[in-house]
Amino acid sequence: MEITFKRRTNSQTITLEEFEYYQDNIVNKVLPADYREFMLSARTNNGGIVYENNIYNISFPEGGGVLSDLFPIKYGGTGTIELVNERIGHALPEGYLAIGANTGGGYILMSLNADNYGTIKEWYADGSIEELAPSFRQFLEDQRIDEED
Repeated sequence: MEITFKRRTNSQTITLEEFEYYQDNIVNKVLPADYREFMLSARTNNGGIVYENNIYNISFPEGGGVLSDLFPIKYGGTGTIELVNERIGHALPEGYLAIGANTGGGYILMSLNADNYGTIKEWYADGSIEELAPSFRQFLEDQRIDEED
């Protein structure tokens, strides 16, 4: 079963032009196509909070790698992807963008580096980092709802 997202109360749909503006003028790098497609899709259209509270990551069944929310590109108050990265960007590994948060208080990062472009990692302020998936699409596919809860 696919996880669902609910929109933040202070968020709204973004347009392709708004996404491209963010990509071209704020990040200054092309964002992976699977991320772009997802952020513009009807499924979330600008990020959101994971609706289910009983999910797990099939690659890390012992815990970790569990998505709690994706930061909106725009229209998210102080929780936009741009503002979050302004706050914590100095501490992030070089070439990574914080795109969301996990259930353990860490961040979900996306690599924009040429050697591992699009890979998804879990990062904590203490510097610990764990590779979660080779792509954003795979990361989402690894999130599962625990039907036994």
